[in-house]
Amino acid sequence: MKRIPKNKDIQQIYPVFFWKRCDSCGKEFRREYGYKYSYQYYVGYLSVECYVGYLCAECYVKNNSVTKFVKNQIDTRSQPIKGGSVKIFLGGTCNGSNWRQTIISYLDKTKINYFDPVVSDWNKEAQEREIQERKNCDICLYCITPKMTGIYSIAEVVDDSNKRPNKTVLIVLDKDEDKEFNQHQLKSLDMVGQMVMQNGGRYFQSIEHFITYITNLAEIL
Repeated sequence: MKRIPKNKDIQQIYPVFFWKRCDSCGKEFRREYGYKYSYQYYVGYLSVECYVGYLCAECYVKNNSVTKFVKNQIDTRSQPIKGGSVKIFLGGTCNGSNWRQTIISYLDKTKINYFDPVVSDWNKEAQEREIQERKNCDICLYCITPKMTGIYSIAEVVDDSNKRPNKTVLIVLDKDEDKEFNQHQLKSLDMVGQMVMQNGGRYFQSIEHFITYITNLAEIL
């Protein structure tokens, strides 16, 4: 009898609803056992687990060096980005929220490029540019605060976490000036955050944690 040694960064899964793409053979699987692998990075003293890929059961068994394969995938996906080359898409809550100003102040000081989709006249041209910037930016950030009145940003971040997970980041703030999410709303938003992480994106619950993360990523310490 033989078995493949357990690895704390590789976990068995059984996806029921959503297809998962195997990083080894390229085929998608669901309603059967497979594996997801992950890595951890630290924001201050906070350990954040970020799922970055999947293996179908067949490839997991056939691969003679699963640990080496996973390590190579993680090393490739987690390469740091140089500060001057980073451009961040600032999506998320509008409606008078000042979270963008807080982040833009930091980005200006550190000379990190960004795209702010908020315009006074939302027309077809602005919409087309936003779609293009989402595709081209190195990081697609979505910050959700209690001042949100629509839910399209939630759809955007989930969509991006599926299509381009390595550059998708979600921040959920429980308070925004005099507005505050209730516990039921926070629980639902946390589930969205967990989904984003499982798809391969990042999830934070404060702007400070995101700034620490982007600082480390851009090597601007």
